[in-house]
Amino acid sequence: LLSFVLALVVFTSSAQDFKRQYRSAKDLFAAEKYSQAMIEFKALTVYDKNNPFTEYASYYYAMSAYRLGYGSVAKDMLLHIKKMYPQWDQLNEVNYLLSKIYFDQREYFQARSIMDEIKNPGFVNDLQNLKRLYLAQIEDPETLRMMLEDHPQDVEIAKMLVRRLGQQEYHLQDTLLINSLVTQYGLSKNELVSKAAIRPIKKEIIRVALVMPFLASTLDPSPVRKRNQLI
Repeated sequence: LLSFVLALVVFTSSAQDFKRQYRSAKDLFAAEKYSQAMIEFKALTVYDKNNPFTEYASYYYAMSAYRLGYGSVAKDMLLHIKKMYPQWDQLNEVNYLLSKIYFDQREYFQARSIMDEIKNPGFVNDLQNLKRLYLAQIEDPETLRMMLEDHPQDVEIAKMLVRRLGQQEYHLQDTLLINSLVTQYGLSKNELVSKAAIRPIKKEIIRVALVMPFLASTLDPSPVRKRNQLI
């Protein structure tokens, strides 16, 4: 009985220490003292059966690293959480931050795939905003085309693909693909396709032809004035 009581006392004391340390780390995080918070949280990330804060400390360690600009450090910890605690009830938060980090690192395919692991409907609006923000940074239509092949139900990818295709020079535009996507996803072509790019090439040719007389003196060094040279 005595040994049981002693063990209970030790467990209670240990649990209180972990709680006190976690609160201290959270206070540092709230005060935006992220470097100090990382040190405090790091000590709590080591597994201990008496420590109920391991997963949370690991997440806030990653968040602190992210706030300091250490994206790779944060990513490593988030991946560690997913591996060690696959049943943790806060994995949606983990995947959201992980997706953002992959986007920051221009690993677009990985970022988009991580999004599919987030099942909580409460994240829908945040995910849509996140996608819009980062998809707008992708200039290459082929990258968007491949992403859409992997996620054919994603309207935001289709929308950005049409926008990028519509920004190309008129004679380079894949009009068949643009029209197909507009029809399939119910998009507005007028809103997405740049009107500046939809110009007949002959207008450019006419414009060039009109300025040619100004180049006459550079094309022929002869002092004799050409008949079509402007005065």
